[in-house]
Amino acid sequence: MKKVLLGHVGVDSGQLIIMDPCYINSQWKGYNDNIIGVKLWGEAHHEIYNFLLLKYPKLHFTYQNHIIKAAVKDENLANEILSYAYMQSLSLGKKIVFDKETDSTYEKICNVTNDNKKQGGPIAYSKGHEGFAVAFRSGVGDGLYPVFATMEEIPGWGESITKVEIQFVNKVE
Repeated sequence: MKKVLLGHVGVDSGQLIIMDPCYINSQWKGYNDNIIGVKLWGEAHHEIYNFLLLKYPKLHFTYQNHIIKAAVKDENLANEILSYAYMQSLSLGKKIVFDKETDSTYEKICNVTNDNKKQGGPIAYSKGHEGFAVAFRSGVGDGLYPVFATMEEIPGWGESITKVEIQFVNKVE
């Protein structure tokens, strides 16, 4: 058994995924493929939430952990809500950050890695069954991390990779 350096992986989003690359074209959903809502957060979150409730009484807004969300599938309405929220934040002199929420693969990855207890989990195939990918936080955030393989002799196969590890932190023991 030996451990070898395969290379380094760059992280700029604080998260990584493991997946079979043959599914990228058939399973990966891009950011603009399907809008499913809006989300807003920032310094003006409380005031903006109240403004949105008054302006759009028929929409259901959720407000949890300082994040406002609404299920909006119409792109024009989503743009109108975000524009309205932005104008209100300017009038308050406070910042608001906003984005469209989509059913993109990246959005799903972010939702999985934002779980503070597990810090990662499975990403399902587009039909709903598990196995498309596993997403997880990159330990201490962004950086360039070494990826190691454990190589072992497997009868009938020869020397093969039996384990892959990404080292996010150099622990001094």
